[in-house]
Amino acid sequence: MILNVYSIVYLFGTILIGGLSLVLTVVSLRAYLSQGKKGALQEHLNERGYLLLHIAHVILVAEAFTLPLFYLTLQSFVPYIQGAMCIFGVTQAQGTLSGIVQIVKVSLFFLVGWWLLLDRLDNKTERSPLNRKKTLFLFFISIFMVLDSILQIYYILGFDVEVDVACCTTVFDLAERKTSIISSSLLGENYQSLLLFLYYLTNLVLLILLWLSYRRAHKQEGLPLLLTAASVFAMLNAFVTVLAYFEVISPRVMNIPGHHCIYCMWQYSPLSALFTFLFVVGTFMPGWALLLYLTGRHEETRLPLASFIKRLTLSGIVFIGTALVLQTVLM
Repeated sequence: MILNVYSIVYLFGTILIGGLSLVLTVVSLRAYLSQGKKGALQEHLNERGYLLLHIAHVILVAEAFTLPLFYLTLQSFVPYIQGAMCIFGVTQAQGTLSGIVQIVKVSLFFLVGWWLLLDRLDNKTERSPLNRKKTLFLFFISIFMVLDSILQIYYILGFDVEVDVACCTTVFDLAERKTSIISSSLLGENYQSLLLFLYYLTNLVLLILLWLSYRRAHKQEGLPLLLTAASVFAMLNAFVTVLAYFEVISPRVMNIPGHHCIYCMWQYSPLSALFTFLFVVGTFMPGWALLLYLTGRHEETRLPLASFIKRLTLSGIVFIGTALVLQTVLM
């Protein structure tokens, strides 16, 4: 177990969020069941319903902020883990569990963002037609948050300072590393230039799809297809971008040819952490827009929904475009 300022703050926040999420699970389920009874909906909309949503906002926003704190905590563990030079070395201290924890954390960040958008959309209407639906979603997300808190506490307390891990160079700088094998099998042995070109191309196509979605938001003709295409392409673009980050961008940003570690890139160039975060949030935008469209459609939400989708797609363009500019300047 490693205790420092970061881990203590992170553990305290995780325990607090987990406990409140457990309460939120019970309250949201009771609210959902009560709303199913005749005449009970208006009562929850007036007092208990609003109180529930205010509590939910505080917990969910706090949960969203734990994502950067999670990586700051791992970064603070580097001096304590023998052989670790960056976050990657720290994650090797717990192997597969580290990968699971990161996937769960990012997935929860996505779900929290979507629910907050759905709730804000519902608040733009007079009669809150999405109230029962979003209460049910809140129940499931609360369960997810409780499980995530348990997993996070187990993970952070499970670090052993006596364990000896492999340096990131022994994984990311080998000729037979996974990212180079994938890149060379797709693009050939001289893949670096082609991969960088493909990186800019897929990002440009995603920006075009987001722009088309932005233009169609109010008419909504063909919008579901465009948002689906943008969401699917965002995942493909994320795959290409991860390969490009490892194989081409991180060595150039760090100015260390042959070193292919994203975690070291964040450590040596803090601005790279910013453009990575902007890219991740920008990649989430089409998915958030699609989910909001699928779960937020109603006669009362037609106009605000179109406005929300325009803001999300435009934000996706700004976030991904800014990430591309920052990354290009640093290279």
